[in-house]
Amino acid sequence: QIVDVIGNPQGFWWERLASCVLESRRLPGDIELLIGTGQFNWRRGAQDEHRQRLLVISHDITELQAAQAKRDHLMRQLLKTLMGAVDLYDHYSTDHSSKTIQVALAIGEEMQLGKGDLEVLEMAANLANIGKLAVPREILTKTEPLNAEEQEILRKHVMYAVELLGGLEFDGPVLETIGQRYEHIDGSGYPAGLSADQILLTAKILAVANAFVAMVSPRAYRSDMGAEQALDQLLAESKSKYDRHVVAALFHVAENRPESITLL
Repeated sequence: QIVDVIGNPQGFWWERLASCVLESRRLPGDIELLIGTGQFNWRRGAQDEHRQRLLVISHDITELQAAQAKRDHLMRQLLKTLMGAVDLYDHYSTDHSSKTIQVALAIGEEMQLGKGDLEVLEMAANLANIGKLAVPREILTKTEPLNAEEQEILRKHVMYAVELLGGLEFDGPVLETIGQRYEHIDGSGYPAGLSADQILLTAKILAVANAFVAMVSPRAYRSDMGAEQALDQLLAESKSKYDRHVVAALFHVAENRPESITLL
């Protein structure tokens, strides 16, 4: 927000000083930019012969920061509410999303993902199961193996999630990550039959985290398995379903930082 271009032919100039200057730099044309936070005040001083004009950019972002923090808090509360709605609808998957976030972020940090990718991963893991709200509850809670027709209906929850969230603007490929989490390295997954490098890294990580959490958690049709057994199964399927680098990262986490994937 440009507030003033200051210059005085009589040899004086006005300078607006911030209580905390975040940035001050000289631009071509002998223009100086000041960006700061907090309260501002004016100062009058002599204009030297080298400073013909002064462009001051001053914007108190304290209120903006508070507003952004409030929006972030509201978003997290909304996400928590949505996750709770899915848990109530499918009680066998209680806390699945929060556990998947925990494992996915541990893998992402192990693979040294940047802040932006980690944020995409967290948001996608939060929202990935929202499509289950459009799947009949009797399918989600069935205590016997699903037949082919029921499996096809269940698979649609991926696209339901993408459609439900399609009108929202995300920072990064959140929708793509959600839509690709059931794609397989060999192209045998769904919904688009993507393979290998066609699949986003965030989706590959979410796929492994989601599978691991599902394996170590009881479901309506089976009991849970131990973490070691789940890791062995992921390794066995790393040539067909899961990215071997992502599975290897999960193994490293399990060996060196097991508390990061200890699911309560």
